[in-house]
Amino acid sequence: MNMNFLITESQLKLILEENDSSSLSEYMKFLYSFAKDVVGRSRRKFGIDLKLLTTWGSAIGGFAAPLDNFIRSKNLKISDDQISLILVGVIATLIFDNEKVFNKAYEIIKEEGLTEIFKKVLNKGKKLKDSFLDFISSLNVSFGNVTSLIRYSFLIPIVTDIQSIAVGSTNPNETASLIVQRLIAAGVVTIAAESLTKMIKGLVKKFR
Repeated sequence: MNMNFLITESQLKLILEENDSSSLSEYMKFLYSFAKDVVGRSRRKFGIDLKLLTTWGSAIGGFAAPLDNFIRSKNLKISDDQISLILVGVIATLIFDNEKVFNKAYEIIKEEGLTEIFKKVLNKGKKLKDSFLDFISSLNVSFGNVTSLIRYSFLIPIVTDIQSIAVGSTNPNETASLIVQRLIAAGVVTIAAESLTKMIKGLVKKFR
């Protein structure tokens, strides 16, 4: 690699601290807020209470946000409440494997005439989940079972950002530590710092 394209760790730290428009910690807060909104809408409108938000908030947001974009890209004439209903049905199936919540959501989905779009979003979600798990497996870092890995779904929307930061890094370990600091600073990531650092180090090394 041409040394002219490398950045020092002090420069990297400056970029991470000053670039508020693309702050990783701010984006984590957005994902948590997004998840809270989706879960809240489903509870208020349809009486579906998807629990564990406090533990899974940012992970739910990281997984559901791309699916929300997928639904809205179809320009369907459905409400925000209906979109949240669909997302909760998908989350209950693919993240929590909660049959009780899924059955309740699916009954309402049928009543709302959303069965076909739900199936399309569920299929999209399955592909997203499989791709994410395959990608994480490629890091050759052990993180336990599938449920443990899914808790890292908040990384899905920011993988390209991490890649951009990692490409010019001169010190992978220092880069990983700085990224972890920014993520944890949001206060909504419940993964232990040690485990998260392990994951981010794997990402940084892969991208370099």
